[in-house]
Order: sequence, then structure tokens, then C-alpha cells
Amino acid sequence: MDDTIYRVLSPYKDRVILCLETAADYMMLSNGVVYQDRFRVFATAPIHDSDITVFLLSEEEFANKQTIEYAGMVCTSPVQTILDLLSYYDIVDDQTIYESLANYYYRHGELFDGIIPLMREEQLRVFEKYKQDAIDYYTEA
Repeated sequence: MDDTIYRVLSPYKDRVILCLETAADYMMLSNGVVYQDRFRVFATAPIHDSDITVFLLSEEEFANKQTIEYAGMVCTSPVQTILDLLSYYDIVDDQTIYESLANYYYRHGELFDGIIPLMREEQLRVFEKYKQDAIDYYTEA
């Protein structure tokens, strides 16, 4: 768990969901972001803080995100985080996608069975782009 993420986001913890690289880093789904200038959250209202990027969602979208409470913060669930990383692939860190997929794969018996059925067509297309490199992530010399 990244203490900086908690320190910056805990004042808003009742109205945000940690998402994307921030959620992956905080829950240790990825191996941590080396450089992250702003923390990413889902919220239903703006937050005026230079350290935070808010992805505004409707109340319904916010309520429908799969979440877990992890170390005092609400985060998108590991599966939801991966699905969101695939949805926002064009603005997120590629390394986070590779690591999150690789860690999921190896923690789930070298399978993606728990996430593939949940993917929309666009997410599946992006997944196929990252899949083999994620599988090979920890085995490359």
C-alpha cells in the first residue's frame, strides 16, 4: 500500500473511488507507479486539489462500480480495475496494464477466466494486444 496515496486521498475517502493506476498501485495489483503526478479517482462531483484527477460519473455509474474497501479506502475491485485500465488504455500507463494483467494471471492459476467473460468488445480487443506480453512479463530473461 502506498502511504502517499492514502495521505492525499483520505480527506475525500467518503466521496471517491480510487481507480486506474491509483487503485492498481494502492491494492498492489501492479508493482507500483514509478512516477505519478496526479492520483486518479471516480467521483460524482469535482474535487479541487492539484494532486487529484477526477473522472466524473453519474450517481448511477458511481453506484454500479464494483468496489472493495482496502486499507481504509474504497477502490475499484481488482477485476473492475483491470476492466477500467483496458477501457482507458489510451491514457493510462502501459506498464500498469502489463503488471496488473500479469499479477492477475499468476494469482489465478495462469488463467484469465475470471475477467474475459466480463469484457466488452473494445476491452477484449485491447486485452488481446496486451495479453501475451503480460503472460511473459515475469518469465522474460
